[in-house]
Amino acid sequence: MSIAKAISTSIDVNPEAKTAAAPLAKRLNRIVMLVAALFLLNATMEFSAQSRQTKLLEIGDKIPPYSLSLLGGGEITGKSLAGKPTIYFFFANWCPCSHTSVQRIKQASAQYAKDGLQTVFIGVQDSTSNLEKFARKHKLESLVNVSGGETFAASVGIKTTPTTVFSDRKGVIRSIFIGKVERYDQLKGGLESILLDKSREGSAV
Repeated sequence: MSIAKAISTSIDVNPEAKTAAAPLAKRLNRIVMLVAALFLLNATMEFSAQSRQTKLLEIGDKIPPYSLSLLGGGEITGKSLAGKPTIYFFFANWCPCSHTSVQRIKQASAQYAKDGLQTVFIGVQDSTSNLEKFARKHKLESLVNVSGGETFAASVGIKTTPTTVFSDRKGVIRSIFIGKVERYDQLKGGLESILLDKSREGSAV
C-alpha cells in the first residue's frame, strides 16, 4: 500500500471519530455558555442585593470614598479627582440604553475637557471581558473600570443602568440622570450644575 493510499484510508476512518466527537463539542459549548450565564447572574444578584441596602444618594450628598481598577492598569479614587467636576456614568455592556447614552456622555466629555471636566465610566453587572468590549466598541480611552464597579455603585445606591451622576469640585452630587440619554440637551442641567459652581463660588466671596 502506498503512503497516499494509507493516508486516504486513515482519512476514511476519521469521519466516524468526528461524528462521535460532535455531540461532545456541543455539550462543552453548552457548559461554557452556562458557566458564563451563571457568572453574570451571580454578579447581577450580588449587585442588586448590595444596592437594595443603600438608597440612591441625593442632590447635596457627597460621593462616597471609592477605588476603581482601570482598564490598561492603574486605579482611580475619589481623592485623585478632588477639585475636578466629574461625570460618573454607570453602564452595563448588555444594556442597550447604555450603548446609546455613552455617545452623549463622550460628547460632553470632549466638549468640556478644557474646563477640567472628568468622566469616569463605571461598568457593573458584567464580566471584565464584556466591560473591555464596551470600551473598545465606543473607543473609551481612559478612566474605564475593570473592577470595583459593583462596590462603588452599591455605595451610591445605583439600581438602574445607565445612571449618570454629576459631582462638583468638592465631590458633592449636583445632579442625577437615570435612564437612557437620547439627546445631548438632556445633560445640559447636570453639566451646568457642576461647571458653573466655580463662578458662583467666586462671586460669593
